[in-house]
Amino acid sequence: MRNYLKVIAIDPQSNVPKYQQLYMSLLGAIEDGKIVKGDALPSISDLTCALSLSKNTIERAYQALRDIGVLKSNQG
Repeated sequence: MRNYLKVIAIDPQSNVPKYQQLYMSLLGAIEDGKIVKGDALPSISDLTCALSLSKNTIERAYQALRDIGVLKSNQG
């Protein structure tokens, strides 16, 4: 799996909610072509550990990406 931590920017001092920062980081990477169709994003569990964010924060960001049609989920 590619290292997506390079495209994710979370500022703990920001007034912007962390899920929104994650959402915008991933959306920006998609728009810039750093993440392309068919790429597998890290699991919620992997990002929770890597970014020290809650599972709910990651789920909320991923759901927002699904809501706009840029992310499709597969279990397993």
